[in-house]
Amino acid sequence: MNLTRRNTSRIPRQIQIGSRLYRLPPTSSIVGVQIIMIILGAFLVLRFIQIRRTFSRLAQVAPVTQEIKQDVPVAVEVTLTPTPTPPPPTATPKPLPRKVINMQVNRRMLFLNTPGSIAESNELASEIVDQLKRVVAGGEQPVVILEPSTSSGQVNFEQYKNGAYDQYLLAMFNQIKALGVNDASLGLWVSFPESNTPEWSQNNPDAISAGIAKTATLQKQVFPASLAGVMFESKTYPAGSKSWDNGSYVSYLPYIRTIPKGLIDSFGVQGFPWGIPAYDGGGGITDPQVFLPRNLAIEGAQFLGANSIWYNTGTYKRMFTDDPSATVSLDANQRNQILDGIASVANSTKAAGYSVFVNIFAEDKSNVGEAIDWSYAPGSADAAALEDFKVKLRQSGIGLSLFTK
Repeated sequence: MNLTRRNTSRIPRQIQIGSRLYRLPPTSSIVGVQIIMIILGAFLVLRFIQIRRTFSRLAQVAPVTQEIKQDVPVAVEVTLTPTPTPPPPTATPKPLPRKVINMQVNRRMLFLNTPGSIAESNELASEIVDQLKRVVAGGEQPVVILEPSTSSGQVNFEQYKNGAYDQYLLAMFNQIKALGVNDASLGLWVSFPESNTPEWSQNNPDAISAGIAKTATLQKQVFPASLAGVMFESKTYPAGSKSWDNGSYVSYLPYIRTIPKGLIDSFGVQGFPWGIPAYDGGGGITDPQVFLPRNLAIEGAQFLGANSIWYNTGTYKRMFTDDPSATVSLDANQRNQILDGIASVANSTKAAGYSVFVNIFAEDKSNVGEAIDWSYAPGSADAAALEDFKVKLRQSGIGLSLFTK
């Protein structure tokens, strides 16, 4: 603001305020002066308000101007909204391998000829001891099938009954013991297997009963705490029969009637599903309740005072493989159903108060005279069915033996 007095000798007729000139009335009086003072006061108030508004606007701009002029980094606080991390994609679980559990088999079936000489006794002893030690070392119990045949041919059942082979049997058992086998590791020995059939061409119940008793007696003479057993075919054929067409499910008592009670520890029955050639319409016997007659097994065990029963069985994949027009087969589902039936027979036998085990014959014999494939190819659906069967037996407390080559 600029107030300049133009004439100092009297009250001025005009006043300059800023760049503007204000004229006063010619009358020099107190009233005139008052009026001038009022006008001047009003002007000053208006000017003050105007200046205050100007400084107010400058105050709002100044901080920003100052920040721009200063060459100093400015820390700006920014609140960021984090982008949500998407959940990891749900991984599709890999299917567990079909257990392929490979449960350990707790018994192992072995086959051995009957010695026909002292030299053969020693030879067979060495052969079986090697096998016994391997089986026992693997945590399994041996099941030895002593077949009535020698290196020179079949055993004569009548001569066997009358003691013609006693010295050879005793020599073999003594040599086995000398080679380090004890009663427990000897396992279960079964003589005259499936002798109620035409297999050995000497189906004579009296001679068979006497032969079984003789073998078990000589075995326990050397190994008193060892185990002796029998195994009959599920179907029995008439004495002296050479044909496989007339078997029937009848009692085994005629074949064991002269065996002292308590000498035999385990009673075995062998039975398999059997097909009918394709050119005859196929089909056959596939029900384990039929080809594994539990009641006949229990009857025999009771008669002998045995506390163990076992079944030798299996399922075929293909049968009559030597003739394409005759070949029949079972798929994995059918084989699984048969194995379930076998497990059912074993469980019902155990429920009757017996210790039970099952031997599964699993050898491929399609390229030999039998022309049947009993095997379970590794990694196949057939093998998976067999593994499931093993688990069921284990869960039921039923033993298992497996024969393969």
